[in-house]
Amino acid sequence: MYSQATPADFDGSVKAVCECFELIICKSKGIGAFSRIDTDADFERQAQKILENHDICHLACGSHNIRCICDVLEMAKVLKVPENRYEFQVLYGMAEPVRIALVKVAKRVRLYCPCWPAPTPS
Repeated sequence: MYSQATPADFDGSVKAVCECFELIICKSKGIGAFSRIDTDADFERQAQKILENHDICHLACGSHNIRCICDVLEMAKVLKVPENRYEFQVLYGMAEPVRIALVKVAKRVRLYCPCWPAPTPS
């Protein structure tokens, strides 16, 4: 008997499988692997460093991770970073609800659209 699965269940399962696969590959090559928690924390530390130095740096926050986006928004507010010293960058077609919400709260959102070179005629 099969259980009823929702798209969210499937997305979570795929993400878990991908993370396990990455860990297996890293271990097989003797490369240290970091958890998602570690990489998010590192991203947030680096974003904070850039925002703290907004007089000489411009933060381009390229993420679809809601936690990281909220962290950057809050840090920018607390550090009184001028709105022209940071922006958010998202890929077209990925996490559209996140992008739509972000446009409502952030002043600068850059939307990227992947494109490939046109095929050469034969």
